[in-house]
Amino acid sequence: MATYTFHNPSGSSYFTQELIRNSNGSYPTSSAQSQYFSGSIFSQITSSVINNKEPIKGDFIFSTVVPPGTSSFVLTPGIDIPISESIFRGTGEFTLILTT
Repeated sequence: MATYTFHNPSGSSYFTQELIRNSNGSYPTSSAQSQYFSGSIFSQITSSVINNKEPIKGDFIFSTVVPPGTSSFVLTPGIDIPISESIFRGTGEFTLILTT
């Protein structure tokens, strides 16, 4: 379980967390890895994160709008996600505080 807290002093931004792709550009194929995000639960979503709706998620990726101000959610993954197997991407101007 991890809490993602965003502080955005400007206009809307976007955040994505995805698994690191292998050398041929494909996502990992183990059945365990496909449960990282597809089996995850988003909770305690503040109303400013996409109108209190869950981030968009797939087997290997999830993304969310980061609106102006402070917003947050709690991610409980389907299984533990090793930090070495994922990457964070973002657009716009925001700070992410990740607590576990």
